[in-house]
Amino acid sequence: MVNIEIKGIEELSAKFSKVQRNDILYPPMERAVTRIHNFMYKYPPQKNPASRYKRGSGWMNKDGVVTNLTSEELGQKWTTKIERKSDGLVGKIGNNASYAPLVQSKQFQARIHRDWWQTDEDAINRFSGPIVRDFEAVIKRALQG
Repeated sequence: MVNIEIKGIEELSAKFSKVQRNDILYPPMERAVTRIHNFMYKYPPQKNPASRYKRGSGWMNKDGVVTNLTSEELGQKWTTKIERKSDGLVGKIGNNASYAPLVQSKQFQARIHRDWWQTDEDAINRFSGPIVRDFEAVIKRALQG
C-alpha cells in the first residue's frame, strides 16, 4: 500500500463537514486511481514475438495450438475502487490475477519481467506529483470559495 501526503486536508476538514469534504475530494481521487489504472493495465510489447506463449491464452504446442490455458488476462484484471470512510477517502487499485505481483509489483517482480513491465512503484513515481497537485488545487479552490 502506498500513501501520498496531500497538504490542506486539515483546513478543508475544519471548514466543511465530513460528507462535504469527501464530495470535494472525490473527483481528484477518481482522476488519481484512473491515472494509475490506465498506466498499469497496458501491456508492453511482447519481448519475443516468436514465443510459444500467446497472451490472453497460454502456451501453444509446435503446431500453434494453445494446449495449456494459463492466462488469467492480467491487463483486464486491473480494478479501481474508491471507499468513502468517516475519516476520508481511500482509493484502491488492484489486480487479482494470481501472478500479478510477479509481473507488476516492484517488490515481487520476477527477474524476467524487470525493466520491461511497468510496476506499482513506476506508477507512483510517475504520477504522485500530478496527483498531489490536482488534490491541492481542488482544496485551494474549495477553501477560497
